Amino acid sequence: MQRLRLIVVPMLRPVIVVAVIFRSAEAVREFDKVFVLTGGGPGSASEVLDLFTYRVAFVNWDMSLASAMGIVEFMAALAAAYVFFRVVTRGGREA
Repeated sequence: MQRLRLIVVPMLRPVIVVAVIFRSAEAVREFDKVFVLTGGGPGSASEVLDLFTYRVAFVNWDMSLASAMGIVEFMAALAAAYVFFRVVTRGGREA
């Protein structure tokens, strides 16, 4: 267990970080699957943020609100990435 905790896990940390970043980016981009399979679901049960932005832009023709929503979503993703990198780099110095 000490070998795993002190040698193997710290050596795998960069690989784990890249895998988590890729999976997080993939989790945000779910527009196509939801749009093709359910179109937002019965009502808005499976509506994701990207699909809501699409509906605001191209169904309601409110491009300014949709672009503002896109910018807010980008800023939230950027903030989450910043927090993630801070946690990962702080954890790297302590180990």
